[in-house]
Amino acid sequence: MQKRFFFILMLFLIVGLACGGGNTASEADEQSDSANSTPETEATSEPTEEPTSVPTDAPPPTATEAPTEEPTSPPTHTPETITMPTEAASIEPVPPFPTELDIAFNVMGAELYHQVVPQDWFQGGGYSQIKHEDGVWYSRAASTKELLTANNEIVSERNTPPEKRFVSPAQGDTEFIVKDGAFFYQAIIPANKLDIKDPTPATLLNQLVEDQADTFTLINGPTEMTIDDAPAAAVIRTGSSQDGSSIKLVTVVVATEVPFFEDTLITYMTGYMDVNVETEMMPILGWMINNFEIDETFIREATPTSEPSEVTPTPEPSVDTTTPADTSMGTLATTETNTFNIQHPDDWAYYNEPGTALHVIATSQELAENLMPIMDGEASSNGGAAVYVLAMHLSVFGMSANDSPADALEFIISNIPEDDSVKIVFQSKQDDLMINGYPAASVIIDTTLSDGTQAKGIMLVTIKGETMGYLTGMVFEPDIAALYPSIETIINSFEFNP
Repeated sequence: MQKRFFFILMLFLIVGLACGGGNTASEADEQSDSANSTPETEATSEPTEEPTSVPTDAPPPTATEAPTEEPTSPPTHTPETITMPTEAASIEPVPPFPTELDIAFNVMGAELYHQVVPQDWFQGGGYSQIKHEDGVWYSRAASTKELLTANNEIVSERNTPPEKRFVSPAQGDTEFIVKDGAFFYQAIIPANKLDIKDPTPATLLNQLVEDQADTFTLINGPTEMTIDDAPAAAVIRTGSSQDGSSIKLVTVVVATEVPFFEDTLITYMTGYMDVNVETEMMPILGWMINNFEIDETFIREATPTSEPSEVTPTPEPSVDTTTPADTSMGTLATTETNTFNIQHPDDWAYYNEPGTALHVIATSQELAENLMPIMDGEASSNGGAAVYVLAMHLSVFGMSANDSPADALEFIISNIPEDDSVKIVFQSKQDDLMINGYPAASVIIDTTLSDGTQAKGIMLVTIKGETMGYLTGMVFEPDIAALYPSIETIINSFEFNP
């Protein structure tokens, strides 16, 4: 798997900062181990049993009867009502999921969502841990590295559209291997991507249970509940996995209104466990499901605006008062988002990475949109400068309200892994700055990319309440001397939105 230095340096929180490092396994390891972990068995064919019909309360008339009344019709299924399959009266609701467990955990997640995972579980590695492919976010974790590797291989070999390939494992799948352990799969997709007309969790889960009635046996639910202040529904079912293990699986659907996407995000989560370890694994999987959350940044009312408006140049520098602000940048524009405002020359380009909270301001649109391959050494920068901005809840960065900007910056620096192809030198660290009334910390960085290109930049962290701003400005040769003052002024102008 290709290493993305861009994610390491600019978006390491997506890479895995929120995961805490811990026991992650690289995608390469997952691929190499899978050959010895996945049995090469054919998928079983679909059962040929007659589909189960919804029972009626009255028996059908016999051949000798001449009914004088209208015959009793089967109950009508309405999407808003949870209906049970055969023997529904004997099926109990899904027991409440634990809200807390006395175990060490990491927070797995991207800029979009967060998910607690036991610290001794394996979550994949690098930026492949959370992926955004064609509108689908997905993640997975397992109680052992062997299970994670084998199940990753199963998904990677499927040649189906993303909305099926990455969502179906989170809905319930007999091909996964869970012998003596547990496996958790999660997928998030906008409702319009699945062409969902009614995103009510109970409706979606009813349909799912009905579609998989020949594969899994329902034993609990469907039960309506609330997860992350959003409507949800859950079921518990039993079945068999590819390796012949008897399994129990918990499947949950959550529907979250997200103004950022102007859509409802549908989250499917399924925890698979070997019935031999059910007593141990059921509370853990329930706890993981119950602690899922969409980042509040995306639930606020506004989608970031991409068209900046012109303003007169009036900002006062507040980051490093020993460095005078550049007054030769001409007319400034203000880019406003739902979390921050920032000023920059009106002829610089603005770019918001689709589906993320990453905002880029650069000297050209090409540089703004193509910094990843530039930082990876796959393309030339041809000079220029760019500033990258994230403003999100502290928990995304692995921080709490007790941490200072200096603590956060030190944590960022200490979690950037070594890379022989990219050399970074940290200089002039300042821990006691103020940026527009809020505490901040910064460090100057000198970087040599894999193709030998020199770059100079600033990393800055500032905190307001439970929101953290993380900014990085980079200038590439031969424009370092000319444009470095500009990135200082741009960073100085950063302001949190109320």
